[in-house]
Amino acid sequence: MIYYCDNVNISVTYSSMSNIESLKALLNESVDKLSEANLHLAYELINNLVEQEREEATTELLEIPDLMEDIELAKQDIEKGELTDWRDVITVKQF
Repeated sequence: MIYYCDNVNISVTYSSMSNIESLKALLNESVDKLSEANLHLAYELINNLVEQEREEATTELLEIPDLMEDIELAKQDIEKGELTDWRDVITVKQF
C-alpha cells in the first residue's frame, strides 16, 4: 500500500511486518524523515484516527442495551456496600 502526502511517498508492505512493534519502528523511521510541514500533517492525521477509534468505541458501548442504567445501579450498590467478592462469582468447572 502506498500513501502520498505533500510529495512524501510512504510505502508499507504489511506482509513483511511480523508484529506491531515492527510497524511502530517503521513509522518512527518515516517520521524522522518528514519536513516540519509534513510532520504537522502526520500529527493531525494520527490524531484524527485516534479520535475516530474513540468515537467508534463509545458508540459501540452506548449500543449495549441498558448499559447506562446498569452502571448507575452498580454505583448505587457500591455506595450501599452491597459488594460481592469476585472469587465468590467465579466457578471452576471440573471435568
